[in-house]
Amino acid sequence: MADQGRGSSTAWAPRRLQVSLAPVLREVPPEEWPSVLRAYIRRDGRASPRAAARAARYYIGVDADASHAELRRVAVYYPVFRIEEQ
Repeated sequence: MADQGRGSSTAWAPRRLQVSLAPVLREVPPEEWPSVLRAYIRRDGRASPRAAARAARYYIGVDADASHAELRRVAVYYPVFRIEEQ
């Protein structure tokens, strides 16, 4: 093993202190929760409308084309938070 102490050919530099700030979670007002759930159900990346319907039933307990009233009823079980940097 090569000596990396004083006088070696390897340069030494002090490490910089890296400070990472934790994100802050802010609760979205409850009246906006149903629209967030609808956006989640309809988000891009679903293989098909059938996959969206299956996910909506499995994760949220409603149909993919659920009414706003149905989403409002189940939204109390799914609080929504916005991730913000400090």
